[in-house]
Amino acid sequence: MIFDGQTAGEPREIEIFINNGIHYKKAFSVMQGIVKLNWEGGRLSRIYIRDWGCCDAYLEFHKIYNINYNKSNDPTFEQIYQSIVIYEAILPDSILESPLRFEVLNQAYNIRSAPQKDDSSFQHWNNDGDTQSRTYHGNIIGKLVKGTRGMVLAQTVDDSGREWLYVEVDKENLLANDIIYSDNKFQTKLKGWISGCFVKTS
Repeated sequence: MIFDGQTAGEPREIEIFINNGIHYKKAFSVMQGIVKLNWEGGRLSRIYIRDWGCCDAYLEFHKIYNINYNKSNDPTFEQIYQSIVIYEAILPDSILESPLRFEVLNQAYNIRSAPQKDDSSFQHWNNDGDTQSRTYHGNIIGKLVKGTRGMVLAQTVDDSGREWLYVEVDKENLLANDIIYSDNKFQTKLKGWISGCFVKTS
């Protein structure tokens, strides 16, 4: 039995119970919502989770779990993937059929929540209202060091003709600052938009 619904508080929850013929036993529990379920031979094989947080959270986590079964047919859930994006960030309309590898060629290269250059507007993750103490301005969510690598998942061009790449940064290059955070329980990849000007792709 799979439950995907409201908790007693603000967040939602996902709980999976197994009927062993005598009673239902909880096998899995995680917060927020199911995106997709994969089945093989009538058994659940993979689960995709979207965790948009609760309360004043401004980061969204995407998680994938593989499900394996022992000789008694009891399932075990193994997390195999986790990425992070700014909540309500602009997502690409379509994904590349074959993702490209990229490498950043400039130091302190901006990664943004949208495919547009915006260095001044107030964003919901800067909720202290003090523009002088903000780490970044506009839609900048971090700065990538020279040599940062990852995957290009999508491409677009803005009205000025600038090319933008929607990227997933390799987990070893995850930013550590007051905008992007992770509990470090699972190695996390960062997704966002970078300009294609000073980037090498292959």
